[in-house]
Amino acid sequence: MEVRDRIDVILADARLDENASEKTEAIEALIDECGWEAIRDCMLDVLRDDRLAEHWQTVANVFWGAVLDRRELPAISHWKGLLHALNHAFNKESMDLLLYLGHPRIENVWYTGDGFLKLAGLVAAGLVEVAESQFSAGVRLGNSAPTSPPTTAVRVKLSDKGKLLVDSWLKGDESQYRAALAGSSGS
Repeated sequence: MEVRDRIDVILADARLDENASEKTEAIEALIDECGWEAIRDCMLDVLRDDRLAEHWQTVANVFWGAVLDRRELPAISHWKGLLHALNHAFNKESMDLLLYLGHPRIENVWYTGDGFLKLAGLVAAGLVEVAESQFSAGVRLGNSAPTSPPTTAVRVKLSDKGKLLVDSWLKGDESQYRAALAGSSGS
């Protein structure tokens, strides 16, 4: 019998008291045999099915047990990673800039020196790199002093690590996201 079928039998068993955690315990007993990933995926399927709303408390109990047992929960890990990013190297503006720079049509945007400073944290984290830079000494008329100040212009792009991070965010690929974040957070 498939894992989902076994869980459906447990959920439908009127002899098991949902409020007394008997259904939760019966489902948790399947973890050693079937593996946590299979049970987790079935629990998520139950949550997606509005017809099974009466069993959502059991699902919540199974997930709470998983939290206490420190089992892998991708959604929680993903959010913890996002919170880590927000509280450490990246603020919302930095995250928006990463997504902006990752857009396929964004290639030739030049930043002035002061605009480039907004990217400093992302450059330091190795997520953004300078693709090209230009320096101008200012405009001179003959041998006189410059009539305009020197300027710097920088074109940036996502580094390979930055591309990996943005790609994993957009795909929702937790393992790729964790690998990219671990290599860029600096903490």
